Amino acid sequence: MIRRWLPERTPPVVHYPTPADPRFISVTLLSGLALYALMTPAFGRHPAQLAASVLSWVAADALLLVFYQRVLLVPLSALVPSLAAFVLVDSPHVWPYAAVGAAAMLSKHFLRIDGRHVFNPLNFGLTAALLFLGDCVALGMPRFGDSPWLFLWVLSLGAFVTYRSSRLDIAVAYTLTFLFGAWARSFLSGGSLLTAVSPATNIVFSMYAFHMMTDPKTTPDSRSHRVVFGVLVGGLDAVLRWHGVLNAPIYALFFVLGFLPFFRKNEGRIPGSFIWKLRALRLAENP
Repeated sequence: MIRRWLPERTPPVVHYPTPADPRFISVTLLSGLALYALMTPAFGRHPAQLAASVLSWVAADALLLVFYQRVLLVPLSALVPSLAAFVLVDSPHVWPYAAVGAAAMLSKHFLRIDGRHVFNPLNFGLTAALLFLGDCVALGMPRFGDSPWLFLWVLSLGAFVTYRSSRLDIAVAYTLTFLFGAWARSFLSGGSLLTAVSPATNIVFSMYAFHMMTDPKTTPDSRSHRVVFGVLVGGLDAVLRWHGVLNAPIYALFFVLGFLPFFRKNEGRIPGSFIWKLRALRLAENP
């Protein structure tokens, strides 16, 4: 009975990233931010937290890939969010950084529909931590300060990475929707427009818009669906901010990702297993 649920013992397939992989730019950017966090006393980060974050993501992803999918990858897909989690998570302890990584990797490998994970691993890990570990975990938005050069560096590299991965339209759609929502909130409440739009000048906003919600694996493939996706996240973000919900962008993305299978279904995606069977049939008919 147990053997039914265990993967076949076949040698793992090894995959290597190409030098043009945009994730290398993300690793460079986030490594710089991680170093900045370690060297800046206001962040309150220390190397043990970085080690816990990186090792939990990379080790869990590698072990689950080898054991369940028989695939051995250079761990870029786990390294990028592990560095982002180290920068974004704010906790005086070490173990929450490992907990975020473990929750993220479990969601990636076990919350799947048609062989593809539904939730953005970084978003899932942060959402779980904020909901269940709220007493000792927060988002470190105030830690970045107001350096315009650091903001422009994160914004420019983030925009370049999303452009290379064909996801810049999501970030633009979300940002424009956020700005419209900020105007609507200031108009309805009579508050300052500058105060309403000020989150857009925060480094965490750029990391969210250009690194978290633009993950190619957990976003629609067609441009029209990507724009709708960004607008939905931005619209729900505006509603949550209107009601005073903290960490509104994290929860908004988590909720919209729950409908990602519907985006994929409407795009007419064909499962990879069917494509391989169709190719094998054609080869058999035309040897």
